Amino acid sequence: MKKPIVKRILIAFFLVVLLTVWLFAAFGPNKETMVDEDVFEKIYKSPCAKFESLREKDKAVGPIIIDSSIRTLSGFVSTLPLKECNDDIGDVVYRITFNCKEKCGDMDEIVVLVGKNAVSINGVVYGAETKLAYKEIKDIFDSKWDCFSK
Repeated sequence: MKKPIVKRILIAFFLVVLLTVWLFAAFGPNKETMVDEDVFEKIYKSPCAKFESLREKDKAVGPIIIDSSIRTLSGFVSTLPLKECNDDIGDVVYRITFNCKEKCGDMDEIVVLVGKNAVSINGVVYGAETKLAYKEIKDIFDSKWDCFSK
């Protein structure tokens, strides 16, 4: 008499597992519905960066690899009050490569170009609400460079 009960329980268990797999396959996450991590989140989580000044007066300093104090830079860049725009970034003053190959190996690099008029992150241009606000942002990049290059 116990065999039919055990058999029914096993069949019921099998059906529940089968139904769960089917529901997950039909309604579970897939590449189209999963939200890709925002580039600013990726910058914040970056473990290292290469900071380069393209100004003539800074050429002798060369690129600076940042790892232990990365949050000083990544935290600032990831919270910039920027919006996507079609502005010309102007002459590039700084290049910051987050997840740089020199220190982070095979991680996907994120290239931030700081121009005189706007910022480009992996080819997407971002600007501030006003020219005055962007000047203040650029001034902070200047102070970050001064801090790391000493």
